[in-house]
Amino acid sequence: MSLILARSPFYVSKGNLADGATVLVNVGYRDGAGVLVTLANYTVVFRSESDIDISPFIRDFLGKYPVLEIATNLNGSNGQGVPQPQVTENHIAVEGFGYYEEGANKDFTDYLSNNVAYYAGSNQVVYRNRTEPVRIPLLNPSAPSSTPTIVTSYEKGVVQSTENIDFGFSNVGGFDFYETEKRIDYIEVEEAPTSFEERVLDDGGVFESGNCYNQYDDLYCSSTIDEIVITPDGDTSLNYTVKIVPVVECKYIPYRLTFLNKLGVKEDLWFFKKSTNEMSTQRESYKANTVSDYIAGDLTQHSYSSYNLNGRETLSMNTGFIPESFKENIKQLGLSEFVWIEKDGQTLPVTVKNAQLLLKQSVNEKLINYEIEVEFAYDIINNIG
Repeated sequence: MSLILARSPFYVSKGNLADGATVLVNVGYRDGAGVLVTLANYTVVFRSESDIDISPFIRDFLGKYPVLEIATNLNGSNGQGVPQPQVTENHIAVEGFGYYEEGANKDFTDYLSNNVAYYAGSNQVVYRNRTEPVRIPLLNPSAPSSTPTIVTSYEKGVVQSTENIDFGFSNVGGFDFYETEKRIDYIEVEEAPTSFEERVLDDGGVFESGNCYNQYDDLYCSSTIDEIVITPDGDTSLNYTVKIVPVVECKYIPYRLTFLNKLGVKEDLWFFKKSTNEMSTQRESYKANTVSDYIAGDLTQHSYSSYNLNGRETLSMNTGFIPESFKENIKQLGLSEFVWIEKDGQTLPVTVKNAQLLLKQSVNEKLINYEIEVEFAYDIINNIG
């Protein structure tokens, strides 16, 4: 079983089969009962081509389904016209992409299971708003295992919580399987209350607001998770550690961008520093006939009138100083087709406007800050219909 990153080509080769060989591509998912639900079947003829890219057939469904199961069945005859045994291969597909340098049909299955314990983020260091939970993306494209993956949260080396992730594992009639949609999992690690007010209320006390309590709260900090250790399939020899850096921002409003990263999972990136909001408008206009009103002494009528008027908003944000390794986060953000922002308690779609992004190096920049401009992916005036 291999992992298909469907934004890049995934080639099926006919090998030594003669012209006229076919490949049947089955696109579907496995539900909680272990039933493989077929969304579509495609039969593609190789003709004189030696390889066929099947990614376009898969991407038709990845908008609705974040992860899919793909089966390819290769059929044909050799050069002497003798039918050859059918070759069947099974894959997991996500809305991810590979880099050119990684070559064709790059498979990250072994990397995810043996190197990073199914962690699908783009950086081993995660910056977060201290008042928000940590959200860690996991992706498991491997063969089903009954042993759960363990996520352990630490503060200064002391265990704070432990969670078992089974990726939807089940066994029906002796058949082991993962429920397809649960192969992607997001771990949100909740902490102790993060404000003095919450601590008082959770202990059953009565809180009286005052001007100085925020300053006191800065001194009376609750526990803060600074490390998460992921143990894949219970194998401690493959432990992978994700460092958590909590940030308290008192002056600016922090914004969280969520984007679909290289491995096809949603990843968070926080912007803690200065932000600016702008609006642009588009309109059409015509010159109206206001002669009679003007002669009558009415000067309030518009000689030039507007119609089809609407606007778009943009938001420029700064990360604050971050390590050089975050250039990979920024690179994947700039290449993502799906980006959202958390604003005023809502999750809203945006597009990254930066056509050029300088991937900064500490040897050149010393202190690294990224400014990203996003445009809200809808008109200000509701015209959905």
